[in-house]
Amino acid sequence: MKRRLACFIMSGIIALFSSLHAQSYQAVVSPDASIQAAIEAAPEKPDKPYVILVKNGTYREKVIINKPNIVLIGENRDSTRVIFAELSSKRTMKEYKGKPVGNGVIVLQDGADDCIISGMTVYNNYGSTVEPTTAHQMAIFGTATRTIVINCNIWADGNDALSLWAKEGGMYYHADLNLRCPGVDFLCPRGWCYATRCSFYGDGRALIWHDGRGNYDKKLVITNSHFDSKSPVTLGRYHHDAQFFLINCTMTDKIIDHPIGYAYTDQVLDPCPWGQRVYMYNVRREGGNFEWMKNNLEKAKGSPTPKQINALWTFGGKWDPEAKSNRFGMFLHTRRLKLSNKIANTMRKLLILPLLYSAFSLQAQNNDLSMVRSVADNILSGHSYNIVDKKTGKVYADSKNLPADGDFAFQSKYLEWRYVDGVLNMAMLDLFKQTGDEKYKDFVLKNYRFIFDNSAFIRKRNSESGLLSLCCDEKSGRLRSHDGRINRRRPLRQSF
Repeated sequence: MKRRLACFIMSGIIALFSSLHAQSYQAVVSPDASIQAAIEAAPEKPDKPYVILVKNGTYREKVIINKPNIVLIGENRDSTRVIFAELSSKRTMKEYKGKPVGNGVIVLQDGADDCIISGMTVYNNYGSTVEPTTAHQMAIFGTATRTIVINCNIWADGNDALSLWAKEGGMYYHADLNLRCPGVDFLCPRGWCYATRCSFYGDGRALIWHDGRGNYDKKLVITNSHFDSKSPVTLGRYHHDAQFFLINCTMTDKIIDHPIGYAYTDQVLDPCPWGQRVYMYNVRREGGNFEWMKNNLEKAKGSPTPKQINALWTFGGKWDPEAKSNRFGMFLHTRRLKLSNKIANTMRKLLILPLLYSAFSLQAQNNDLSMVRSVADNILSGHSYNIVDKKTGKVYADSKNLPADGDFAFQSKYLEWRYVDGVLNMAMLDLFKQTGDEKYKDFVLKNYRFIFDNSAFIRKRNSESGLLSLCCDEKSGRLRSHDGRINRRRPLRQSF
């Protein structure tokens, strides 16, 4: 049985990797070529993602994305480097093909919607190579919408490192970014923005900023991220109506006692009629939290719970960027993937179930722990604790009072009493130990609580289907099958 299972898993891995490698990039750029030339070679308006692989190397050019559906994929986030020195007030290129061009190493023009940037370092180094200033020098600037920037180092020597400023209805998604900037406002979206698993490192000036004018629901949501600074710094500020959500974030003691608020104390450029809207949950600061860091989600519109706050919620159900980025999955980085032993073991455990169910989708990652978390988060996002009647489609919260004539199944794939589910739970516990994120431990505890609460239903269902269901015999401590037979050779041992 074990050999058959191993062969099946290996077949799944081979099939998956063969499928991934069979996919081709639309263009491949080497260090002796130009990223801009590859973009120019793309169709004027691609109706599906046009994927450009940028190989390891240093590219000293300003990149302008003037077409929709362009996907820039670096071979390695640390070794694929796009570097350009440009100060906003002194930029020489102000127009490209009849459209305005903003300051930045990578610029997304109006209409360059639905683009993805992943797996590279984007660095505006004007302040350290031309003149010592932290004035505006963006790394990525854009006026397009539905922009995804993931798995990147975004560095700038001056203000506004990552500036996505669509004129109306701008929506942006960021994950697994390393943002480094000695200037101010280095994540400064206008519109709707969701950022997760990002690290921020500043130097004495406000780290985040938001502009939410024009629609009360515009917001900047940051989850599971970390804030630090070389010198004491304020967390954030705003000049116009804004809305901030910080969920499960950590920060060092460099974050000072200065609430996110209006940028100026000596003048009012915008009265901000919607007032101060800053909401937090489970924010943890080294050295202790300040009063303004306490949980207060109940004060936000609709009083959302922490579990409700995700990318889809942020964009009001209008855009699901995680579904789009996951479609590229391991296609983005399988060739160069190197995992530490501990992370690799967790990864192998997590791979079992998705392969068995052909439901494995992975966000574009090259970072070991980020990759594992992407797999785990994908499982969590589709998990539920419901039982569904396959005949009627009716959903039940538990097995109590189920109709006798129903044909029932678990709505989630991860609630059976099987070997692979146990392996998955062990992997989730490993991930909890490595990250400290309670949601992975909660997954395991809730799974087993549900299984034990509904054990009679599970035994009956498995018996009717001819499957062996095991439980623990209270007297002997050994495994007992649903027909009462006790395994005499192997006592049950707790794995956690």
